[in-house]
Amino acid sequence: MKVFAAVLLLGAILPLASAVHPFFFSWRRGITADQSVKKIHSHNDYWRKTPLVDALRLGVQSVEADVWKVSETLYVGHDLHSLSESRTFDSLYVQPLLKYLDRTNKRSPLLPVGLQPAGLFDTNCSATLYLFVDIKTGPADTAKSIRRELAPLRRRGWLTTLREDGVLVPAPVTVVLTGNLPESDTLFTPSGARDMFFDADLAASDNSPYDARLTPFASCDLQSLVGEITQVDGLSAAQIKTVTDRVRHMHSYGVQTRVWGIPEWPITLRNNIWHQLYSAGNDFLCTDAIESAAEF
Repeated sequence: MKVFAAVLLLGAILPLASAVHPFFFSWRRGITADQSVKKIHSHNDYWRKTPLVDALRLGVQSVEADVWKVSETLYVGHDLHSLSESRTFDSLYVQPLLKYLDRTNKRSPLLPVGLQPAGLFDTNCSATLYLFVDIKTGPADTAKSIRRELAPLRRRGWLTTLREDGVLVPAPVTVVLTGNLPESDTLFTPSGARDMFFDADLAASDNSPYDARLTPFASCDLQSLVGEITQVDGLSAAQIKTVTDRVRHMHSYGVQTRVWGIPEWPITLRNNIWHQLYSAGNDFLCTDAIESAAEF
């Protein structure tokens, strides 16, 4: 009887508490609550039941959207046949980011003036989310449209920015362009700053220097990096050395690495290659199977 009465009392208190203070029980209900930040890249993120959100719930730090410009609108999809009017870059990524960052950056008299905005990850509010935008249509024109649609995030100071004086200012979201890359001068804002960055080619055979302020990542598919995988247990010793050497080269310039095109099946082969890439120093695990990667 006492337990029943306690349940009734709690049922009466909770609505009142929420009415008095709407964040009474919601401040720890962030979609990343209790999730450590994981260096996982959500490949084909737009295929998920809830793009962006499903990845964030697992603490995934990097997501990817394939973007097509059609009649002045940016649509998200794997190919032209998969595009739909409801699935735009703005609706799947920009608006949800605004929604969640608005919640995590509510004004409070307790916060000092000039405090860096909080990011999306409850366990590490200074960690940035890497938003990869894979350009599928004309590079220069599409990049300009991406820059335009990012304007609401830019106005709030939520995009990592390279200032005109060369200082990199971290922010909750870091935009990395990949795919059909435009010329560098199309990425600058009228003020001379830039808040969209490049994805370099990890498989490039030269040893050119890189500026991590402009190219924070270097990526490639696994086969173009190491060739055909013929062993049932993963990469050969020579292939592992190739990965290690390229990763070390990029790390010497502060550039992070990401390898995609990893076989998703058989599962044993996939997991073995994940282990090998991790041991070789590769930074981000790129996969469609983010749930499995989060438990890896």
